[in-house]
Amino acid sequence: MRYEWKPNGRVYELTAMRDEGLQWEAYYPLGRLRKLKNRISCKKFALERYAHGKWEYITLLVMKLDEAKEVARTILIAGANDD
Repeated sequence: MRYEWKPNGRVYELTAMRDEGLQWEAYYPLGRLRKLKNRISCKKFALERYAHGKWEYITLLVMKLDEAKEVARTILIAGANDD
């Protein structure tokens, strides 16, 4: 299984892709990462993860976008198998 970030407007969605013969089959996004406005000068991101029939929000603070993507990817991939 391959995971990749796809921009959807101002939100990044982590999508799981599976190799089905010669085509990649895309699934629904595992979660979304969005940048939040913050009055303080630190960068703040919110991670949205769909779990147990509802959206869970996790706040990531003081990170660059690349760092936030790596942390969010780890959380989403590890959490995708807890059903």
